[in-house]
Amino acid sequence: MELGAQFRHFRGLDPTDPLNYLDRVWQFMSPAETEDIPEPSSSLGIHEAFDYLETVVRHDPTISHPPLRTLATSFARLAYTCDTGLEFDDHVSALVDALATMYVPGLNDARRTVGPTLKALRKYAISKADPPEHAAIEDAVLVLEAAAQIRHGGEHSDAAGRTPQAFQHLGIRWPLDVWNVAWAVVLARTVRSLNVIREAIRRNLL
Repeated sequence: MELGAQFRHFRGLDPTDPLNYLDRVWQFMSPAETEDIPEPSSSLGIHEAFDYLETVVRHDPTISHPPLRTLATSFARLAYTCDTGLEFDDHVSALVDALATMYVPGLNDARRTVGPTLKALRKYAISKADPPEHAAIEDAVLVLEAAAQIRHGGEHSDAAGRTPQAFQHLGIRWPLDVWNVAWAVVLARTVRSLNVIREAIRRNLL
């Protein structure tokens, strides 16, 4: 019987030692080490990241643009403190709403969901960026997709199994115990990813 690569972490495990098993599971589900992730420079960091990206995209002379839209409701929710699990869920939900409705050229605004929006963003950014920047764009979109997966896992039982991997991709220890720190990491990684995508597009438009 051949097992998948994800089971190699449990090679040599003593099945009679439950503590050893739990410790190995904890190590597997948690990132061994995470980089020092700076928080946004101000409480408006996430708002600025969305606004600057949309501003750059609207300088694309090859497409026509719809009127400016507002995400005031979602952005207002992002400014609240986050100290509990319920607040964390609400913040992530607001963030994903903002991602789902962000402006991406060629995407129909009707009944927007985050999956198609991020796919369209990836496609557009790669079409405008130089080839050496494509990998960075892919990595940035994967971060945004991980944030979306956190919300999906909290709202849909069939997606919950992928939630630990989404947290791990963001560099957040699972299960969560410090909600405000977890939110700060999600926010910082989202801001960084939006900025990476913006700069890759900007260098070929402005």
